[in-house]
Amino acid sequence: MYIFKQDIDYKINQTTASKIIGITQPCLSNILNGKVACRKVVAYCITKYLNQDAEIEDYFIKEK
Repeated sequence: MYIFKQDIDYKINQTTASKIIGITQPCLSNILNGKVACRKVVAYCITKYLNQDAEIEDYFIKEK
């Protein structure tokens, strides 16, 4: 499971992003606020939405 880093500065339209990523807007909001962890595939989709050249580790911390 992956938790979004809280020191990341991002500006996105969560409604549009959630539709493209394939999750609900409240779910995306909870992930981006660090309230819930997500699976690797979701972390990958969010990462690539934010920056196509980034890696998951740039935006997420892997839970043990």
